[in-house]
Amino acid sequence: KETFACLDVCFSNDSIFITESGGYLRAIELKNGVELWRYTPIAGYHFINLGYNIDQNILFGILWHYERGGETLLYAFDASTGKEIDNMIMYDQHVHEYDAFGKILITSDGYNGYIYGLDKDLKNMKVKKLVFSIKKD
Repeated sequence: KETFACLDVCFSNDSIFITESGGYLRAIELKNGVELWRYTPIAGYHFINLGYNIDQNILFGILWHYERGGETLLYAFDASTGKEIDNMIMYDQHVHEYDAFGKILITSDGYNGYIYGLDKDLKNMKVKKLVFSIKKD
């Protein structure tokens, strides 16, 4: 740990991925604890949620501006190298959860819930589908 708090972790077969408050996104080899790669987010942002897709060896991360709030962004990385593959704006979706295989992302803005089929090329990501809606009073 390099900052005051770990925000999320997830695992591949041989690595742990760690995101820290106001800090880096890192991959560490499980076998010997060696840092494999490090990604530095845009100033004022950090990753708040991680998911790993075992079939495509892709790490997904939700990036958020911790100083001003606002929209979130979904990033896709090559999990072996840390190379950014793609990113897209998630707008006002502030609750994010991945399935156990990193193939599905479920989001919510507090009133509406969506499900996404994840792909390393986010432009080819399956269209989001509304799965629940709560009427605003």
